[in-house]
Amino acid sequence: MQVHFEDGGASETTLILTPDQMEVCACQIGRIIDQRNAKREAVS
Repeated sequence: MQVHFEDGGASETTLILTPDQMEVCACQIGRIIDQRNAKREAVS
């Protein structure tokens, strides 16, 4: 994955997650996508 820093720099790294951590990330990303879609629908 690529990490982007506030100063504009970036660095390549490896992200290692346990299955439990991956599940939490998937849930959080799903909620973020749902919120984004809801905002887009509200604007349309």
